[in-house]
Amino acid sequence: MNMGQGKTSCIMPMAVTVLADNTRLCRLVVPRPLLLQTAQVIQSRIGGLLGRVVRHIPFSRRSPMRMDTINLFQSIHKDMRDSGGVMLCLPEHIMSFKLSGLQQLADGDLKRAKRMIDIQRWLERSCRDVLDESDFTLSTKTQLIYPSGVPMMVDGHPQRWQVVEELLLLVLDHVPYLQSRFSGGIEVMRRHQGYPILHFLHAEVDKSLNALLVNDICEGRLPQLQFRDAADVNAQRDVGLIVSGVDADPPTWQRAAESLTDDVFGLKNLYLLRGLISQRLLLTCLKKRWNVQYGLHPQRAPIAVPFEAKGVPSPTAEYGHPDTALVLTCLAFYQTGLTKSQVTQCLQHVLRSDDPPTQYERLVHGCNLPARLEHWNLLNTDDETQIEELWTYLRLDTSVLNYFLNNFAFPAHAKQFRVKLQASGWDIPLLSNDDSSRNLTTGFSGTNDNKRMLPQTIKQDDLPSLVQTNAEVLSYLLEPRNQRCYQAVDWNGRHLTEKGLLELLRNEQIRILIDAGAHILEMENHHLAATWLDIYPDAQGAVYFDRNSRIMVRARFQKAPVPLLASPFAENLEQCVVYIDEAHTRGTDLKLPVHAKGAVTLGLGQTKDQTVQAAMRLRQLGSTQSVAFIVPPEVYRDILDVRPSDGQTHSPVVSADVVYWLLEQSCKANENMMSLHTAQGFDFCRRTNALWKYSNFLDHPDDRLQLLDAIQQREDQTLEQLYGPRQSSSIAEAITQLEFECLKAFATNLCPQELDPLSGYSSAFEEMELEREVEFEFEQIRQKQNPVKYTALAYPGLDSAIAHFVNTGRLQEGKRFIQGFDFLGRTKIGRKFGVEKTASKLFVSREFTRSIASSPSKNGYDFVRPVEWVLWSAKTETALIIIPEEAELLLPTLRDANKTTVSLLTYATPVTKSMWRFNTLTYFTMPIREKNPTFPQWLSIEIGVLAGRLYFDYSEYTSLVVWLGIRREAESPRDLVNRSSEETDPVTRGLFIDQPLKFLLEWLTYRRQTVDIMHTPMGYVCQGRNLHREHSFFTSATASRDADEVPPGAQGGIVTRSAELVTGDSDDESDWGEVDDELALSGSGQMKEQLEIDE
Repeated sequence: MNMGQGKTSCIMPMAVTVLADNTRLCRLVVPRPLLLQTAQVIQSRIGGLLGRVVRHIPFSRRSPMRMDTINLFQSIHKDMRDSGGVMLCLPEHIMSFKLSGLQQLADGDLKRAKRMIDIQRWLERSCRDVLDESDFTLSTKTQLIYPSGVPMMVDGHPQRWQVVEELLLLVLDHVPYLQSRFSGGIEVMRRHQGYPILHFLHAEVDKSLNALLVNDICEGRLPQLQFRDAADVNAQRDVGLIVSGVDADPPTWQRAAESLTDDVFGLKNLYLLRGLISQRLLLTCLKKRWNVQYGLHPQRAPIAVPFEAKGVPSPTAEYGHPDTALVLTCLAFYQTGLTKSQVTQCLQHVLRSDDPPTQYERLVHGCNLPARLEHWNLLNTDDETQIEELWTYLRLDTSVLNYFLNNFAFPAHAKQFRVKLQASGWDIPLLSNDDSSRNLTTGFSGTNDNKRMLPQTIKQDDLPSLVQTNAEVLSYLLEPRNQRCYQAVDWNGRHLTEKGLLELLRNEQIRILIDAGAHILEMENHHLAATWLDIYPDAQGAVYFDRNSRIMVRARFQKAPVPLLASPFAENLEQCVVYIDEAHTRGTDLKLPVHAKGAVTLGLGQTKDQTVQAAMRLRQLGSTQSVAFIVPPEVYRDILDVRPSDGQTHSPVVSADVVYWLLEQSCKANENMMSLHTAQGFDFCRRTNALWKYSNFLDHPDDRLQLLDAIQQREDQTLEQLYGPRQSSSIAEAITQLEFECLKAFATNLCPQELDPLSGYSSAFEEMELEREVEFEFEQIRQKQNPVKYTALAYPGLDSAIAHFVNTGRLQEGKRFIQGFDFLGRTKIGRKFGVEKTASKLFVSREFTRSIASSPSKNGYDFVRPVEWVLWSAKTETALIIIPEEAELLLPTLRDANKTTVSLLTYATPVTKSMWRFNTLTYFTMPIREKNPTFPQWLSIEIGVLAGRLYFDYSEYTSLVVWLGIRREAESPRDLVNRSSEETDPVTRGLFIDQPLKFLLEWLTYRRQTVDIMHTPMGYVCQGRNLHREHSFFTSATASRDADEVPPGAQGGIVTRSAELVTGDSDDESDWGEVDDELALSGSGQMKEQLEIDE
């Protein structure tokens, strides 16, 4: 039945009154946006009937699950059935109660599960359901998910979101080229100086952008995907084929993976890029409209969520595909920017980092900051004025936004649960395997555009007298008075601003704006109403919807807006301008003037149903009222592209062209969602088959296990499962597993609708476009677990073997010392990678390996001290790492150079660029024998690996690579010339394990206890990336080394950092103030690092 002909106001109340006959429970199911309006209509229509009650009982996963509450839930429904009342329900509430019983079953609470499932079975037998706006309720977007289990990080983190961020930056780099090559094929809209909004208008632009991104990847412009040999054309071809979506054979995948430098993330990134580019996931997200289709919810986690309409984020829905969520979250933050608290959070994180100067420089390098804000040591996060000023510079900078996402948003919220229960629109219509069942469902809608995608559990029943409905509405739009179309551009051809649009409406004497295309993005509704009154002096009031969907009016003669019903305009809107935002273009009813002129905005991807629903807010559109279309430039070009070529290429766009374009968009939307509809159908058949087959699951444990195995699905998927090579599953085999004829019929009917898997919408991406309602379980501590307390071992005193080494310079063989890499091999990471004793003369004292009292099942070696003091014998080239207590007792001997042949070296792990001096091992030595002592390079390399250093001098680079036993790419001729003069002490391979880079990455990450070490020299080495002398890692350190002198040694005792280090050169004073406490040169010996213990 056509819109505005009384479905909700007349037919629905009559139907529910008849169906609520004291033997069946009548439920009226409506979409959430229409709940309040429907409740008012039903109450006004049947509220006067004696004993007829209208009730609404919301239910969700967060509802109380006590037995008395569950019994009350059924009691209320029975009373409503017996009294002939009507239950007003939302689809998500119906699905939520159904899933809650099954979730209780999965959680093992059989008593509560049995009660809830019995009530659900009673409801299915007793209810008679009526659906209002059934096309909306039964659409593919109606889906409820109950995830459960422990949330886990998405596969491939953190590079999974880092790849997305880098790709978006590459897209931005290609925009100028695409604009010049495809004139009019891409529209760039800049709201601010940050990331622009892109409108892709031609398919050729999509293909060209994908080709450019593939070329970038093959040429090594993506930091997360680097080739071992940058000149290997075959490797580039293999990677290009895979990322482009070609069905590559297993040898091609293997060759491509082996050609990448990163053994840990290389293959995962290859899977990810294949999905983002070849499956058009990146383009799909770029084409979505910020603040209309997606955005951020201020009260939810900082992850993008679907929007119900312009400016209306969904309170519970989320995106079903993890990479869709990642891409849209980046885009949402790029448009919204950071709040002041989020900017402050980033700055505090920088100040607490190992290397604040470098981190701050990297954070703000793209911002044009004033001189007073350029230096990190001038920041004060408690200064509100300074934070306010910084916020204006940083809030929209891409580097700052990515920093927040990488350190706060994604690590905390980019997670997946292990399993899930789900229900979809297929579960809304009542269905039973009992032929005698009387449970029926009836739906009403003003359109049948998605007739092909209705669940098989309900059937479209077009009455012969109403088959002309669709054509009738379209015929209204084709009438002469409705032919006008206005292009929303200024004299420069750019988008009209909101104010410019209102001026256009004033010039055309149009008083009603129906914003179906969500053109108004920057203004709130009340702000637009006030602006419209200023622009349109003849209007006495402006009508709009507030945040609570109440109809308000701002009058010229009143200071504040008031509800429309309480104003003198309630019965006559002749003197008012009316704004209907996108959220209220469906189902709302206003008494507009008989001869009203309205304007409907259009947006990319807008369907016929959305537009017709909006236009029909003018109830007399077919007789006296009229409408015009407001067409933005990107839609105007798209309309011209699809307009039939009938010789009218240069004729202006009219409503007939708009209707043709709308039909085209509707067909595309249905085709794109067809695979999701099919997947939901097969899932419903499989779940329902299990529920019917194992109907005695409450009493039989075996049936219960079989049922849970069938209805619970894996929520977490690896990148390989999502994007890797897939084996096609047989649909016929899936149908044969169904044991009930009606379910077999449903599945068989779905088969002809299955899309060609080569069309880009294969089963791997059924959830790419899915917006799903999610109900999370409460996170609670189920069992209190106190922190584990360890007992520190007492220091037994100085080992005589150490004193002998100090006196003679020779180590005595025995158990009193452990070779350095023998000790490292006894840790959990060392055991994992097979690290063993080497021929090196680097040892650690026995006390260095002893820190806590551990049981035989616990490995005390997994508690590793920081490296602070090293005894060095130049005569035997032997080094011994000792603890502060041992160094303190050796001081009297070491002060006199005549009593010892060894030197005590002070060491702090170089975790910042300014700590380069510790790599030389000459920062503080005792006793002083020569002004500039030299040490073999293997010593600084091996101490650095054991200590977990991140920065080194470029002169050590080649030696480090050789010591690790990995191949280094060819150096530049300049490097080869200079290397001979600097690297006078060649180093041989010292680490003999199969995966040195994986080991080094894991070991350094543990030693630094940090999220990201990739932007350091050692991080580059772990990734197999080439380093050159001109890199910023080395330039400033080299300059400082040439300018500074080593501070003279002191003959005092061992002192703390605050007392001694500030006496060094002024170059290091500010940097040392922020070094991690772990590096303090303290004599307490209590500084330890804890590694996760093997259970």
